Formats: sequence, structure tokens, C-alpha cells
Amino acid sequence: MSIYLDNATTTFPKPGEIISAMVDFSKDCGMLPTNLYLCQQAQKSKEIISDTKHFLTQLISGTNPDGFHLTYGATNSLEKLLPAMLNPGDRIIISQTDSQPIQHIAHTLEAKGIAVTSLPFDEEYSVSLSSLEKVIPKSKAVILSHCNNITGSVIKAEEIGKICEKAGSHFILDASNTIGAYDIDATKTLADAILVSGHKHLFTHTGIGAVWVGKDLSETIQKNNRNCFPLSQILEPPTPNLIGAVTLLAGLKFVVREGVKKIRDHHLYLRESLLQALDMIKDVIVYARDAYNGAGIVSMSVKDMPSNTISRLLEERYGIIIGSGMFNNEGTIKALKAYPSGVLRVSFGFFNTVSDIEYFATSLARMVGKH
Repeated sequence: MSIYLDNATTTFPKPGEIISAMVDFSKDCGMLPTNLYLCQQAQKSKEIISDTKHFLTQLISGTNPDGFHLTYGATNSLEKLLPAMLNPGDRIIISQTDSQPIQHIAHTLEAKGIAVTSLPFDEEYSVSLSSLEKVIPKSKAVILSHCNNITGSVIKAEEIGKICEKAGSHFILDASNTIGAYDIDATKTLADAILVSGHKHLFTHTGIGAVWVGKDLSETIQKNNRNCFPLSQILEPPTPNLIGAVTLLAGLKFVVREGVKKIRDHHLYLRESLLQALDMIKDVIVYARDAYNGAGIVSMSVKDMPSNTISRLLEERYGIIIGSGMFNNEGTIKALKAYPSGVLRVSFGFFNTVSDIEYFATSLARMVGKH
């Protein structure tokens, strides 16, 4: 049995409830709620979507489940959201150290007349607030990842939200790497939209996610909407991923039952355990050790050993699976001076144990010692 330490890519294993929910739905329901008359099974599908939105609302301390729209994932949400709210000549702000989906979508829009400004890394491996204050005037929106997928640094969302509110800019928060494992309060962050990925710390599979849209941004989109389509029709796919919604609902119930604080505390305990173990291994370079408000991610490299070689040998020799490379985040890799080889990344899940961390550290030490 492999030891899996790549949960920032996708969580594994999934809770048993996820598998049971998928099987039960496939056997007993499976109908789309699209007809004017809803049969009993179609009504059940409608209730699943509604319940999923209610549970999502709990995780962002929100009050309006109707603000949530189920999509195929966070990237799909952003692909739908930004064109609906922007016009040629508008300007948006992103970070140089956000991952490829945000970068790619922003620069695709740039080719259509949207100006894009990129914020630099700061000394805490996060978003520079002073830089944001300088460039935010006359910006339509600020789009940022809540958590850097390489350093684990969590941005100061509440301070950023205040800067955006003062400037009259919409704040879009990509919570793909934090929701389910980190407290998020839409009211305190003043976020106008929150992007959700289901397959990370909400424990479901790929292909399902959501976006929450606040009242002000909803009104902005409606003003841009010449065809008068409802927001759900703009943001949600015409055919919902019902099996995804079923498993997402099961994952949300699991998170609510266990508690976000318990999950986060477990991640941070494992992070601290790994950092202490790595201190004992010669030639291991740990990046962003003091990352602000760090999440359950530790990235590193070994002197004179390619990251992809180490990750391959860890799996072949010891049955350990971790991440390696640039993780679609060239900006962060360059800021850490780890370009072009990339880094090794260990990212924790709720089912990892201290024994997993000790075994990884011992295995890495053996490899470094033999090098």
C-alpha cells in the first residue's frame, strides 16, 4: 500500500461515504431535474443540488445558498465568471505567483482588450499589500488564490478585501486549496466571489466545483448581460454533473461532521512534524518555511539531485507518492530560485499520520545519504 502525500493535487484516499453515495445514486436515482413535472427520482436530484449549496454556504459562513452555482470546477467557474463581468478596456489584477489557470484565463482575456496587472511576491511569500494599493485604482477586479500551491502561504484576505472595497474593485477569491481545510468567511474577507474545487479538501472527485457570487457582483454581471439570462444560466453548465454533486454533498457532510478546525489542526501538526524531521537531513533545502499562516504544504529540494528523479525513486523504492515539478506555477518557482528544475512538494491530507511523515523523512534521508 503506497503512502500518498500529494493531497494538494487531489485528496486520496476518499472517505467511504463518497464511494457509497456514488454507488447508491447510480443504483437508485440518476435522473436529471429538467422536466416541468418532477418524478420522485428527479425530485431527489433537485434536492441533492439544493442540499449541496446549503452545505457549501456553511463553509464560507454565508447566508444565501442561492449565491452558489455548481460548475465543473474552479477553473470552469472562472472561465464563465470573468467574461460575464468584464468589458474591453477594463483592468484586472492577478499575482505573478498564482497558478496557471488564473494566469491563462487572465492573459486570454488580455488578448480581448482586458488589461492585466500582476502583483509581485512579498517577503512573506504571499501577495504584496503595498503593491496592491499602488496599482488598484481604476481596476475592475482582483483575482487571487487564497493559498499558494507551492509555499502553502495563505494571503491576508481580509486586508485585501478592505483594499478592494475602498477602491471599488471586485475581489474574487480562489479557495480551491483551502476550502474544507481552512476557515473562510465571505463577510470578513469582503469577497465578491469565491471559487470552489471539489476534489481537494472537500474529498470528492474531479469535474465538480462551485462558485459563490455576492450581490454586488451579481448586479454587475446582470448589467453586462444584454440577453437577460439568469445568473445560473450564465455560470452553470446546461447539464449538471449530478454524480459529482452527490459525491460533493457527501464530502461536505464529512467535513462538517469532522470540523474544519480539526482538519486544519491535523494538517498543521503534520507540517510541523515534517519540518522538524527535515532539519535533521543534510542537503535538503526547505522553501518558505515561515510562509504566512501556512497551510498543509511543504516544498523542498535536495542539492544536486533533480526533483523528478527523487520523486520517482521514492515511489519505486519506498512506495511514497509526493508531488514534483513546477505545479503550473512558474512565477513561484522563479521567486524561490528553483527554476527550472522545480521542487518536491509534500501536501497533507486528513488521513495521513505522523508515521507517514516519519517514514517519508527516513526514506529521504536514506536517499540523500546514498547520493
